[in-house]
Amino acid sequence: MQLIQLNINNINNINDINDINDINDLNDINDIINNIINNNNNIDNLINANAAEIHAETLPAAVLPIEDRQNTHLASVHRSAADSATRLMTSYTDEIVGDNLEQKLQAIRLWALSLQPEQQSVKDCIVRLTNVGFTYEEPISHISIHQVLALSWAALHDETKRQGTLADGLNLFAQGLYEIQNEYGPGSPACTGGTFNKIIEKLVGIHLDAEQLIITPEQASFKLSIVVKEEAYKYLSNLANPETKEGVKAFTGLISRIKNDGIEKIWDSIESCVADRMIEEFGSIYNDSKDDERFQSLMKCSIYVELDSLDQFQKKLSESNGYNQWMQSLLRHRFFPEALTSEHAREGEPQLGFVSEP
Repeated sequence: MQLIQLNINNINNINDINDINDINDLNDINDIINNIINNNNNIDNLINANAAEIHAETLPAAVLPIEDRQNTHLASVHRSAADSATRLMTSYTDEIVGDNLEQKLQAIRLWALSLQPEQQSVKDCIVRLTNVGFTYEEPISHISIHQVLALSWAALHDETKRQGTLADGLNLFAQGLYEIQNEYGPGSPACTGGTFNKIIEKLVGIHLDAEQLIITPEQASFKLSIVVKEEAYKYLSNLANPETKEGVKAFTGLISRIKNDGIEKIWDSIESCVADRMIEEFGSIYNDSKDDERFQSLMKCSIYVELDSLDQFQKKLSESNGYNQWMQSLLRHRFFPEALTSEHAREGEPQLGFVSEP
């Protein structure tokens, strides 16, 4: 017999079956069935009314000492600078291989010599950075200071990718070199890592390959809520299509426990996925390690995330084979009570309410 298709507004309508102690009490069962069948709320309206929308929540971020804030800021800036340098290398490798590298550096030296006397700091910086003894290589991109200077020079002269005029680009280049040379006071230059970052920084907005992203612990805390919800809903969606009536009972019981006790009920099942996504996006401020104490503190904030769109699974559950089995059993109780054997009566029908812990 073709199963009657039912639309429901809330799975809680059928959770009332939990209150039935005697499965043969047909009056109570009939009342519940009628409530389900006569429910005029269309579940599609529920789904369309932002049931699947995920609202980001700002979680309290761990307060870091000033030193830690500076270190994490520098780590995130350096990662994006390294990525930008890698893109520049992809675009202009041919222009700096072999003798081309020294030719580019010589062009930079000649440009520096043409600057006004008041720009002596820029000249001094170029002499220092292009010296054969200045051999720093950035550890992520494996690009040297000599190479990033040459790549920047090539980028500034590329009219197909440069945004703005060459004069504007060279002014920013000179400004960056001045800041490098005087980072800690007149004639007190920046460290090698800061030098690398500053060269890339001055290309941001001038060249399409250069960008500098600043990632902070506060951003990580904000994103954690989004990631936890996405992974939780993905996990629950995979469970919302049970093949048996027992699966329906287990799923609705799980939803009830989450509503009562929070995300802890499924945390062990999603923790690894959440950690992987967070470390992939924010690893630069946590030393790329899930064992970092600050990362561990961040992950502990996951217990404060509230899953406020659990009703989104109602439609999928009502279309599952398991739900169809449950409804067939329920309808048999209503329309064919005399066909129930004593064995069926002793077994009872699935009760779609709270499921006790194993």
